[in-house]
Amino acid sequence: MKINFKQPKYIAPLVLLPFFCLFYYAWQSSFDSPEQDITPKVGLNANVGNVSSDVRKRQLSDKLDAFRNTYKEADGLSAVAVLPKESTSNPAYHNDYSDQQKKVLDSIAAKAKLHETTMAGMNSERQLAKIVAARTYSTPKSQSVAEPRDKDPIEIFKQQMAVMDSINKANDPSYKAEKQKRDVADKIAKEKASQFKFSVVKADQPSADFNTVLPEKRKDFISAVIDENITGYAGSRLRLKLLEDIKAGDIVIAKGTYLFAQISGFSEQRVTLSISSIFAFRSNIFIHE
Repeated sequence: MKINFKQPKYIAPLVLLPFFCLFYYAWQSSFDSPEQDITPKVGLNANVGNVSSDVRKRQLSDKLDAFRNTYKEADGLSAVAVLPKESTSNPAYHNDYSDQQKKVLDSIAAKAKLHETTMAGMNSERQLAKIVAARTYSTPKSQSVAEPRDKDPIEIFKQQMAVMDSINKANDPSYKAEKQKRDVADKIAKEKASQFKFSVVKADQPSADFNTVLPEKRKDFISAVIDENITGYAGSRLRLKLLEDIKAGDIVIAKGTYLFAQISGFSEQRVTLSISSIFAFRSNIFIHE
């Protein structure tokens, strides 16, 4: 049995079939794409790792290649603008020297110029003297007189400046007061250095030369208490009471003796006390009948 496809019942479905397929594809695609939820999500963002297509197309490179590619077309110019230099009409801001320093520099320059002119004149005079000496070569050497040597003008200027400086300081009252304070401080320091200092130890401490059997004990501080209730400042005097016998050199100071100390400083929640001398006071009481 042969089928004749030229008949309309076969040709019409074949012609309409592509149009039905296109219509079905368009209709199905309109329902397949879901609506995107644009509401912000609470929590971690899942799109942090997404990069642009340009970055995805790039090939992986090491640090050296990335550095070369980054600065390959750089011209070396900075994006930070250079601060313009301030200009002022006051000429005093164009130099770093004071008026006194300017005077000193001007005087030094003048002295140097004078020295150059003097040396030039001396050279011409020396040449003339050589010519005269060459002509009068018959003159004996014993009669020749040595030329006096001129002093350097720079050295003379330095000496004059030192003298002027000392005169100005001598007339300055603040310099006099400072010098007087310095002299007093030096005198006090010399007196303290000349004073003889005794080594103070506990009275019951055994001698290091005699003790050769027992182990050496840890050296404790000398015990004393503050015997008055006052607010102390730097330079204040406090009365201390010894809680044990001590020896200052060969002198034994008994327990309970009152000593007077001076507050010399404060450091790390501690007070530094200094005892410079101990005066033994003895008095005789006379009763008149």
